Amino acid sequence: MPYKAPQWNEDPRVLTLWESEFPGKKIPGMPDQLDGYCNSKLRARTLRDLGIVRYCSKNAGYGTTHVGYGNCKFHGGSTPNGTTSGERQMIKAESQAVVVQERQLPRTIGERLSAPGPIAPPEVEVLMLAGEMKEWAGVMREKISELNHFDVTDSAGIEHARALVELYERALDRYSELIQFMIKIGVRERVVAIQEQQGQALASLVLSLITNPQLNLTSVQIDLARALFSERARAMGSRLSPDWAAGIENSLSEDDIVDAELL
Repeated sequence: MPYKAPQWNEDPRVLTLWESEFPGKKIPGMPDQLDGYCNSKLRARTLRDLGIVRYCSKNAGYGTTHVGYGNCKFHGGSTPNGTTSGERQMIKAESQAVVVQERQLPRTIGERLSAPGPIAPPEVEVLMLAGEMKEWAGVMREKISELNHFDVTDSAGIEHARALVELYERALDRYSELIQFMIKIGVRERVVAIQEQQGQALASLVLSLITNPQLNLTSVQIDLARALFSERARAMGSRLSPDWAAGIENSLSEDDIVDAELL
């Protein structure tokens, strides 16, 4: 990551004080903490004696394995604790970016709460949540696969691995707990039952229309209408599935899915 020079407004009084003690020498650091920088408080005696407070102007994570996040290498960013902290910030930021990008969430919590999304049947919500948790575990697995090795002699490497492994193990544990809950309450059977109910409702609606006395259809015409409906339904296939079922059919076996032919 190229160095990004910070910009700020200096206090003339501070500059005058510094120049009076160290003429021709540039004052170190920056006067305020800014996003994207190390921001560690400078502890130089020259500053302390003058009562001047300054902050590190290096890019966040400069010279470390977590460039862009946390302290720079001159202020503990390469220590085990500094590495863990910086890499946790990096993983959290990357995860949040993925969620916002894929779901197009509003920018503020207030906006999200004021415009909640529709809630599917509880059984379906659990199934969709399981899919999301599985995807998150996959994201963590990909992060771990980026590690070249687990070098016990490299403290920074150990902490990097530890942070990822902890997140990965936590994701697996929570996913496992949800799977056990789904098995206990029979989520698969409940979802199939919901699909069957909706399929039966659709079939009943079509049948009631073509057998309506006002249409005055003959038995031959009724049989033809039912045959055409069956043929058209098979051609449409998964497009007959409700919106909430999108993306969850893969978790069901072929025998569980209520397809168009059954209608």
